[in-house]
Amino acid sequence: MARRASARTHGSSSVQDAFSNSGDSEFGDSASDLYDQELDVSLIEKYRHRLKLVAAALGRIEDHTYGTCVRCHQRVPRTRLEAIPETPFCFACETEVEVQG
Repeated sequence: MARRASARTHGSSSVQDAFSNSGDSEFGDSASDLYDQELDVSLIEKYRHRLKLVAAALGRIEDHTYGTCVRCHQRVPRTRLEAIPETPFCFACETEVEVQG
């Protein structure tokens, strides 16, 4: 048993040494950093888009058109506005816009 344990420890140490000497850890760090940067950019874009929607909703409040779909001009249900206050569309128009891309 002691012989197996020492073999496992030795093998593990050798693999760790080989990995750290190969430069692969730097590649992993670079990949992780790139992923983090892309995630940050994605989140920034998402929140910029949301801020534009909120600003547009505030404009609709000022011109008394808030709660009216900007596409079909029907009333947006109150429950939808409570869930997504910045939405410019009723559910049907939102679905059509998403399908069209």
